[in-house]
Amino acid sequence: MVVKLLCPKMRFRSDEPIGAFKRAVDNRTVDELRESIQLWARRVPEVKQILPELDHMNPKYFGLVADTIELSQKKANSFQDIDMMQELDFPPFNTLDLLMAHIPIAARKSPSALDFAKEIINRTGMLTSKFFLKDSAEFELLVKPNTNANFREGIGLIDDFVRISESSMPIEHPLDFSTQEDFMEHVFAILDEGVIVEKIPILKDVFKKLKGGSEKVFDMDKFLQDGTPVEVIKANLKTFEQAKRYSERAGKYLDVNAQLSKDPNDVDTVFCLDSIPKYMLED
Repeated sequence: MVVKLLCPKMRFRSDEPIGAFKRAVDNRTVDELRESIQLWARRVPEVKQILPELDHMNPKYFGLVADTIELSQKKANSFQDIDMMQELDFPPFNTLDLLMAHIPIAARKSPSALDFAKEIINRTGMLTSKFFLKDSAEFELLVKPNTNANFREGIGLIDDFVRISESSMPIEHPLDFSTQEDFMEHVFAILDEGVIVEKIPILKDVFKKLKGGSEKVFDMDKFLQDGTPVEVIKANLKTFEQAKRYSERAGKYLDVNAQLSKDPNDVDTVFCLDSIPKYMLED
């Protein structure tokens, strides 16, 4: 049954929060989404290219297509915004144009990338969603080869990535994109070619242990790429709280990466070198 809409059925409000945000469930039907996309195509030329692809795409991604188009046409509720219709430096297309080309390819070759993108839109405000889409287009993240598993395992970390990035810039209306850039650094980290995919879901447990702690350093890139077996990390996580409490009592910073990768039978706590009093380092 075809629904006759007079205008695209939209989902976003101009008064949405900037960062972490649980969006209401998308209750648009497949027919409503298809017709909304067709109506958008009459207004926005970049959308026309995806119309023939809709017949071959999984309808579960129609919502992502409609959301992406709508975000490109709306301003975020912030001092800063992302213009998805502005031509990128390279490649010489705008963000929406590239995404309308990338989404059908990803639907066939890397569907988890689209699931990841959907969850970011569902869990963040318009500014972070638009920033993610801009970087996804510019760096071709949705069609990056051999990353389907990375995206699949990373979906459960989106809330953590948002929380961590916002903790360094907890103001309601940021004057720059520092929070969004930090968020994307986490996304890029799980997509790097050297990542051991089996270690991505363990990050959830690591972040729980780090929450509210006094650790100075956690190198996520190093954690995901070093050769420490998963079993070793899980064993060290069991004693992590004890090591954290000991470091706090000693007034030193815990070397998180070293603590997680050490021999589990070694009972010593590993501190960051620059947190050890100078006299202890002298001969």
